[in-house]
Amino acid sequence: MDKQIDSLTASETATPERPLGVRAAAKARTRQRLIEAARSLFMERGYEGATVRDIAASAGLSTGAVFASFADKAELFNAVLLADSEAQMAAMSGAISQPGGLRERLVRTLQAAYAFQLSQIELLRAALSVSWSQGLSGELGDRPIRNAATDVIHKLLEDAAAAGELRPDCDMEVLTDTVWDCFIANYRQALFAGAGVDKLAERLDRQLQLILSGAGK
Repeated sequence: MDKQIDSLTASETATPERPLGVRAAAKARTRQRLIEAARSLFMERGYEGATVRDIAASAGLSTGAVFASFADKAELFNAVLLADSEAQMAAMSGAISQPGGLRERLVRTLQAAYAFQLSQIELLRAALSVSWSQGLSGELGDRPIRNAATDVIHKLLEDAAAAGELRPDCDMEVLTDTVWDCFIANYRQALFAGAGVDKLAERLDRQLQLILSGAGK
């Protein structure tokens, strides 16, 4: 926990050329404490059930400290999801580099994402609830993970085309979006039917088999 609290946001990280000042370092630690406390309460109580007062108390801070770092609860929630997306991409990156055919690599990479999200499924439920009921502004219009993850999918498809696994005239944009849409739609099985990581990966594998059969040589 201390290691997490002492980690700094990218915009406030010290470098040899620009050491972080004492005040900025304290602000960064406060911000991280609030993000970690908020994540725990959002997972436990959902977005609506986690109040700013409770988040502040959980972090051992005043409500004034919350509003000194974030404009409102929505902005704090956005910060939690942004940190969440970075952690998910790190989990996916470990799977990307492993060898295999296109379908195998896609399933393995997206299975890593499923494993990450299902380990904190209540936060996922809260994020989807807010997306459906209120929308997410700014960077979170479609959740920050979308652009990063679709870039990964697109790169895997391009590599497969270069290796001759896919037709060179495939519409990569449509193919990328189709894979992403299947990946996201499968979360319903976890949220409403209790499906685990292996079940989601098996379902995605069958979907990819159909999708890629029309794009292969």
